[in-house]
Amino acid sequence: MRSIRQTRLSLVFLVLTSCSTVALPVIRNETGETLGANQKQISATIMTGRAIPIIPSSLESAFATSQTTSSPFSSLVGTASFKYGFLVNLDIRFDTVLLLTGGGWRGTVKYQLLGTPQSSNAAGNFAVSGMLSHGRYASQGSVTYDTASSSSSTSTSSSSGSASYTQRLSTASTDISVPISYRFSDSFAVYSGLHSFISSSEGTLDTSSLEASNFDLGINLGLQIKIDTIRLDLESMMLKVDSPFSGSSEFTLLFGAGGSIVF
Repeated sequence: MRSIRQTRLSLVFLVLTSCSTVALPVIRNETGETLGANQKQISATIMTGRAIPIIPSSLESAFATSQTTSSPFSSLVGTASFKYGFLVNLDIRFDTVLLLTGGGWRGTVKYQLLGTPQSSNAAGNFAVSGMLSHGRYASQGSVTYDTASSSSSTSTSSSSGSASYTQRLSTASTDISVPISYRFSDSFAVYSGLHSFISSSEGTLDTSSLEASNFDLGINLGLQIKIDTIRLDLESMMLKVDSPFSGSSEFTLLFGAGGSIVF
């Protein structure tokens, strides 16, 4: 926790309406299975992504262990993707990412380490894969800060207000994941895994510079239902993030749903 040396405290919160912040598409809808050689898949996913709030140095006179009631670490994200089974145990995937006030792209390589590919439809298949992804995202829009201040470090009196700024932000992210899954039948599978997200962001808030680096760890749980060539996914992710508001780590729960067609 950062020591407070200023005689005037300023506590700054990023509210949920600050939707211009870049959000990472952490929900992947990926089992431990690859598609299989020459198989193709198109898919779409809607999710709450990992938003990246940044407190600008011009407002950062002190940190405190408080936060808003609505999580500032989530924002709506949509993705459309194409995946190709390059080899029996190797997939390549490209995502187009839509943010509320921006967008981006992500490329992924997935290699299956254990089990048979999805095309085998083998009941009882336990599969493990490794995935490496890299993407870039950008946004521009209005961001709003709620503020509360007191006249001294020992005073309990406070006043509050809010201010809006124009924010431009770009983020590069590298993701390393180990998805695992178990297929109960041809039409039903459950999946989980460990995920890490390494990101760096830079931009401006009006005329002030912004810069941040983040390392997040997460574990997911998902269900996949197969109906002929259609796959339907429901997934949640518990993500450990570093909070710029408290100076410590917090957990945030994210959700997503997707559909895909394999051909």
